[in-house]
Amino acid sequence: MYKVLHISELSTYTKRVLKAPVIRWLLVGIVLGTSSISPWTWWLAIVGLVLFILIIRQTQDLKFVLGGSLLVGIVQAFVVYTWFWSLYPLDWIGMSRPAGAGIIIGVWFLSSLALGIGRVFFGWYVHRVRQNNRALYLGVPFAWVMSELLGSLIFSLYILGPGVGITLEYSVSYIGYVLAEHGLLIRLAELGGVFILSATVAATAVYFYRLLTRTKPAIGKIVAIAALVFVTSFIPFTNPYQIDDYVVAALGTDYEAYVRLAPEEQRVRQDNLIQAVADTLSQGVDYVILPEDARLSSSFDTPEAVFNFLTSFTDKDVVLVDPAMEWLDDGTKVVVALVYDTKTNSVEKIYKELLTPGGEYLSYFNGGILRLLGFSEALDNFNRMYGYKPWPNKTPLPEGVPEILFCFEGQSSVALWQKARRSGVPFVAHVVSHSWFKDSKILRHELDQMLRVNSLFARTSVYQAANKSHSMRY
Repeated sequence: MYKVLHISELSTYTKRVLKAPVIRWLLVGIVLGTSSISPWTWWLAIVGLVLFILIIRQTQDLKFVLGGSLLVGIVQAFVVYTWFWSLYPLDWIGMSRPAGAGIIIGVWFLSSLALGIGRVFFGWYVHRVRQNNRALYLGVPFAWVMSELLGSLIFSLYILGPGVGITLEYSVSYIGYVLAEHGLLIRLAELGGVFILSATVAATAVYFYRLLTRTKPAIGKIVAIAALVFVTSFIPFTNPYQIDDYVVAALGTDYEAYVRLAPEEQRVRQDNLIQAVADTLSQGVDYVILPEDARLSSSFDTPEAVFNFLTSFTDKDVVLVDPAMEWLDDGTKVVVALVYDTKTNSVEKIYKELLTPGGEYLSYFNGGILRLLGFSEALDNFNRMYGYKPWPNKTPLPEGVPEILFCFEGQSSVALWQKARRSGVPFVAHVVSHSWFKDSKILRHELDQMLRVNSLFARTSVYQAANKSHSMRY
């Protein structure tokens, strides 16, 4: 028989559950992760870090601190990565729906584990200095940023693959990105990108912790400062490096990945794209930027035919950015942007250097595990359809040719900063396709925060041409 709990009994039971160590660590991870998935939840990053520090300081045994910190990191990344489920189903590579769900769960967990390990360092540091308040207050911002960089390093080991090396660039789940929603504090990004914003969140959290844990908590001061932080988030902010010297058309499209379409569907898709570009050219633009995997050039026999097409619809000099794929002479398959400049009648090739793990290549780890589990046929299908390798860009770009930030490169903490310094114009073209992710709102929001912060850090403007997402200017 079931026992009906009275309100008083339910309240007591709830308090016991919330006092359970595992539940407390879980809740901290959920709060931190939730701060990243909506423009209205940014403030939870500060709340989550205050709770994180409180629980660490209340836990005497180091092994529980390390284990709890790992759990916080995993759960935080779990929430940030909920958009993984927009990949389902995976039947397009010959995988059954149950198997596809299992693969997504596995990759979701392993990715979160790799990123979450970094939080162990933060937990260790806060526990280590628990008797030294000065080291706590001064060191927490540094320790938090170091924990994020450590997570990036371990994640890069997890996604290591053909031509893909170890790096600190992957910045998914960096807590500083939430300050893209704060009209005042986002301005600090110009001084140090997401790193200084993460340190700012951590410094704010440790200050609130200090006020909260005084012998007599300064509740009035906490409320006043919290209100000030919240209200100033509504201060309007626009990237001051946006320019209006050029007429730039960043096209938005809504098509499936080229390799998933039947030949007739590919032809229809390309005909529609040609018409869209023709209509855009007739409006007198200076630049036309197409989304990733547009492959407009594949509809023409030669580069000369592309130039003839461009000049037949406009009297102005125009630059076309056409993302495509290319087979190199040695058989390497690469992602490339073909940049046609009618002024110089030249074509520049800009290659993608930071590939999408699981989207354009398979990591050694994941590929090995999947083969052991008997998914060799699905892996062969994937490698036949994708199987790209990164390729370096060695030639400096000429004047008038924009640098290209390819899809996944937008998740790098420094790629945009580097590319802005190589660009032949004062903006960078961001070409992206979310055909895999069905325009996930959470993914779109997280990438939007990254571009807003990183464009300010790079001191440049970004034009985003997107497939199954939003085309816009940052």
